Amino acid sequence: MAFKSGIVFFTIVMGCLALPTPDTDLSQFFEHLDLNAQGRIVGGILAPEGSHPHMVSMCTGMRVRNLICGGSILTQRTVLTAAHCIVAVFRFGSLSSELRIRVGSNRWNNGGVMYTLSSNATHEHYESTSRKNDLGVLYTRTPIVFSETICAIALDFEHVGAEIQTRAAG
Repeated sequence: MAFKSGIVFFTIVMGCLALPTPDTDLSQFFEHLDLNAQGRIVGGILAPEGSHPHMVSMCTGMRVRNLICGGSILTQRTVLTAAHCIVAVFRFGSLSSELRIRVGSNRWNNGGVMYTLSSNATHEHYESTSRKNDLGVLYTRTPIVFSETICAIALDFEHVGAEIQTRAAG
C-alpha cells in the first residue's frame, strides 16, 4: 500500500513540475486571414520607413525597454495618445520617470530620437471600465525637432463616409 501511495505521490509531483511546450505556430487561428509575417496589425503590412512621420512609441525602462503604447505628434511639445496608456505609467501623482517617447523611426526600440516628458493631461471624463473618452496628451520637456521623418499629424475634421478606404498605423 505504501508503495502504491508513493508512486501516486511521485506522479502528482512530477505532473506539477512539468512545463508545457510553447506553441510557436499560431497560424491555425488565423487561417482565414491574409497575414504578412512582417505586419504587426492583423492583415497589415510593414510601413515603409518615414511613411508615418507623426507616429511615436511610448517606452519605459532604462536598461530593458518595454513598449507601452503609440501616439501621434500634435505640436512640437504635445503628443496625442490614449488615456489608458497614460494611466498605465502614472505613479504617485506623476508620470513614471522612465517613460520616454521615440520619434522618427518605424521601430519602437531603435532608431529615431528619444524625448523625455514633463507632464500629461487626460480627458476629464475618461472612464477606465468602458474606455469612454480615452484621450490623453503628453507634454515633452524639450521641443521635438521636426525633419523629413518627424512632423506633426495633419488633422482633418471632415466626415469619412462609407466605402472610403482608410489605413491604420500603430
